[in-house]
Amino acid sequence: MQETRERIVLDTAAVERGYKSCKVAVTGFFKPWRYVISNLPGDKRRGMHAVLAHVVRAIDMLDLESHNGLPLDVWCEIRDDLSDALCGQCTTIELAALADARQEHEIPRQFLFEILEGADLWIRTRKFETFDELEVFAARLGGGSFRQPLPRIEGCHPPGGLGPSCGPGAISAGPKAGCCRA
Repeated sequence: MQETRERIVLDTAAVERGYKSCKVAVTGFFKPWRYVISNLPGDKRRGMHAVLAHVVRAIDMLDLESHNGLPLDVWCEIRDDLSDALCGQCTTIELAALADARQEHEIPRQFLFEILEGADLWIRTRKFETFDELEVFAARLGGGSFRQPLPRIEGCHPPGGLGPSCGPGAISAGPKAGCCRA
């Protein structure tokens, strides 16, 4: 049985600290995106930091799992923490920022969970036998962030998002993929 994790008090200060923490994580991990993000208005920049920090967390957990055999319980905990955060019960300030960005930019919940599903696909398969399997992984991990949340934050709302091909392209080409322009 999983123990209940302590919840933080959700107030403006906690959310602001969360956005600052997300910015640090993103700045270190997505260096090519630094210039692109820095030119956005403040509310959009903060939203980008929150979503991309969520991607960084999933990628970090993949690295830990690959090297240390991280148990599946940890993934369940991450998924449950995200679900709780989107209901207003956050365990970290970063999740508070992500929940705030989701609400402010009207990001559908399923796209935030899709990022975790992409990471979970790696945990379950451990290697890809075909290019199609790799493409599904990239579409889930990258597509969850690049297909809906980031374009919504930037202000473009294409019907149904940018399509599943945007995730793999964005994962491989980064900001040069051009799939998140308004």
